[in-house]
Amino acid sequence: MGLFSITEDDYRRMIEHVLVEGEEFELGMFGNTRKGMEISLSPLAGFRSHSYLYMFVTNKRVIQQTYQYGLFKNGKDTSDILYEDISNVRLHKGILASDIYLKPRLLGDDMFISWVDNNIAEKAATLIRNHISDVNKQSQLPPPEGGGLLVIARATVD
Repeated sequence: MGLFSITEDDYRRMIEHVLVEGEEFELGMFGNTRKGMEISLSPLAGFRSHSYLYMFVTNKRVIQQTYQYGLFKNGKDTSDILYEDISNVRLHKGILASDIYLKPRLLGDDMFISWVDNNIAEKAATLIRNHISDVNKQSQLPPPEGGGLLVIARATVD
């Protein structure tokens, strides 16, 4: 699995241990946590931690994994957001690459990934919007006949 030759099967293997029952991988992408290119002339620039980001789109949620490498901080952070918790998807398209922002319905920071290939970013934004639309349609279904109330009775024996 080379850095610039990541296949769909590689993405699938990276995320399969996090998937829950009934959840299916749909799309994976590699990007960055920083906006724009960064050039530093500092002699300590090599000691700073660098982050690499993967975002995975499944049929139930969006999962983000951040890998940080550096002298002082190493590790992997995983976070996710369900489609019913996303209020908006923004795609900022550049000449070479795009940024994707997912805005949560409640308080919290946007989940984002920068420097994603334009075609992959467009496909991801479309998939996420479709899933959000499906969730919103399901939540607007009328209640079942009988008012949608569920009555649970408990019988005791003397």
